Parts: sequence; C-alpha cells; structure tokens
Amino acid sequence: MRRILNRFCIFTVLLLAPGFLQGCTSRGEPEGQTKPVAASQPSPTPAAQNPEVAAVGPYRILLNDVLLLCDEREKTAHPVAEATPVSVIRKKIRKNYLDQMIERRLLVLGALAHPEWVSDASTEREVQRQLTSLGPDEVERRRKLAGVSKDDFLMQFRRFIKEELMKREILRREVEQKNEVTEEMIKARYENDREKVFYRPDSWAVHHVDQYLPKEKAADMPSLKAKMEALRDQASSLIASATSPEAKAALFAPFARENSQHSDAQTGYAYIYDRLDVKFDPEFVKRVKEATLGELSQVFELSGDDKQIGYCFFLTFEQRPGIYTPYEQAARIIHVNLLKEQSQKLYQELLDRLRQEYKVNIKEENLFMGISEADAAGAGS
Repeated sequence: MRRILNRFCIFTVLLLAPGFLQGCTSRGEPEGQTKPVAASQPSPTPAAQNPEVAAVGPYRILLNDVLLLCDEREKTAHPVAEATPVSVIRKKIRKNYLDQMIERRLLVLGALAHPEWVSDASTEREVQRQLTSLGPDEVERRRKLAGVSKDDFLMQFRRFIKEELMKREILRREVEQKNEVTEEMIKARYENDREKVFYRPDSWAVHHVDQYLPKEKAADMPSLKAKMEALRDQASSLIASATSPEAKAALFAPFARENSQHSDAQTGYAYIYDRLDVKFDPEFVKRVKEATLGELSQVFELSGDDKQIGYCFFLTFEQRPGIYTPYEQAARIIHVNLLKEQSQKLYQELLDRLRQEYKVNIKEENLFMGISEADAAGAGS
C-alpha cells in the first residue's frame, strides 16, 4: 500500500517544484492559472499560450500546469535509440505527468463525496506541520517563485494539503482496508507456482572445451576430432594428480579458458539446469546429465546448428539435486506479491469507477503544443 501511495502521491514532487500551486487545478475558470509565467521562467510554448489540456469532471488542467512539473525533464530528454525522435520522448514525458495529475484529481473528486473523512482541524494540523518543516524563509522563497500574495499562497497551500489528505484517505479506505490476503490464497498460489517458481531443478557445474567449424567445412571434421583428442590427452595428464572434482576443476579451468571457442570461453564454465529452455547444445546437455562427477568426458560431436558444427569434452565438478522452496519461506514471498497485485487491482478498479462517474477529456493537440517546432529548431542548430 505504501508503494501505491508513493507512486500516486505527487505531493513531495509538487512541493519541490517552484510553481507547485498552479498544479492544483480548480473548478470552472481556475484562479491564478491564466496569469503570465514569471519572468524568471521560460515560455512554456513558442506562442506563450496556455490552453486546456484536460478536463476531469468540473476541473480543468492547463498546459502550464503540466509544464511546471515536466519542463526540466523535457529539456534533458534524449532518445534511448537513435531512431527515436526527441519529440516522441517529450510527448511521453508530458503524457506521463498528465496521467498522474488526472489520477490525483479523480481521487480527490471521489473523496469529495465524503467530507467527513477529512476535518478542517486535521487539515490545519498538517498545514502547520508542513509549514514548520519548510521554515519561514523557504515558504517565502516559494511564495515569491509562485508569484502570489501571502494570503493566496496560504489559501492554495491549505487547499492542496486538504486534497492530499482526501486522496490518502480514499486510498486507505478503498485499497488498503480492502486488501486482504488469506492463508487459502497463499496456499493456492504456492501449489500453482510450485513447479515453475519455487523449484530449483537438478543442476550441474561444468568446465568444457568446444571447438567449431563452419558447416560448409564438414569435410575437415576428422582433423578437428584428432586435434580435440590430443587436447583431451593433455587435459587428462594435467588433472591426473588431483583427487577431488573441485581440485580437478581448479586445474582444468585455465586449460578450458585457453582452448575453448565457446562464447563462455573467458570462463570455460557453464552451469546447466535440467529444464526445457536451457540454452546449450542438446548433445552437450545430454552428455552432462549422464556424466560421472569428476571424470573427464570423451570427445564427442555436438549437435551444432545451421551455421557451425564441432566437438567437445568437459569435466563435471558439481552436481546439485533439485529442491523445492519450503512453504514457510515461499509463503512470505507470496504474501508480499499478492498484496502488491491486489493493491494494483483495487487501485485500478477505483480509478475505473471514478472515470465512469467523472468524465475525463484529454486534448492531446494542446498537450503536445510546441514540441514539433522546438525539436525542428533544435535539429537545425
């Protein structure tokens, strides 16, 4: 539940934003939101316009409300892949912030139906706590950055705090209190996931030497086998003095690293689990499962693929039987996972219900205003 509160509670983010008060929105014509942006702030769009980007029930969210929160992230936006335009990243940033603002507004609207949930006294206590925590100098600094009078600052601050308390209360009642995980649910999940999640299959630790030829050079396979037989003889002599699988592995590992052409040649080491999705050559896996611990295998031909063929020999130095995670240990993991899953489900159901009750209208053409022009200008500079 705490994770959900953290995710959808942007109170801390807004407090840190210089213009956090403008992000509160208001019914009908929002007071203070059509004011020009402070001279110290950049123009939000090339035309310095501030259109409505979303309506949530009776509330309006303006472009400046979103930009005050995401402007810094937009400035540093850069694509993960070269083929991704910066405009796509910037649009995603704006949409993510707008989605958070819409969700917050829906939760506040849902709580408005229950004014008894948050009293004026509890609101005032939280207001004073926050003001004390900020300190008078910081409060004054933020008031100046917001460009409002002291009375307006405190009025909007109180409103914002009350809405935050309302939002937290609806989440507590509709998500936290309804989120119950029973022993029966935990047992059912354990039985369902026992083989897939809570079972570690048989496993083998192996050092191996692989060498390959392109498939079109299959005629050279006898020569490659002779070379591998000679390498195996060297390896056998190298580990002859060792008396345990671990000691043999310690001697064989450098040899495998030096002579193997496998992709793991830097270690010459493989750890194989007995499951269908194992990512090793099928013949190699089959031989490992049949091998005797601590004995050097014979040279054998790999299954290969459509590009290459080859030979291999290996030393298995560790084998572990399959084991199930005990129920008592798994139950703790399952309990946490079920709480998280149900919290997300209850939260989404709450949002869906509120969206049915309060119409949400998003105007993406306004939300993305100025992005294409700015990106084009940046590309030509």
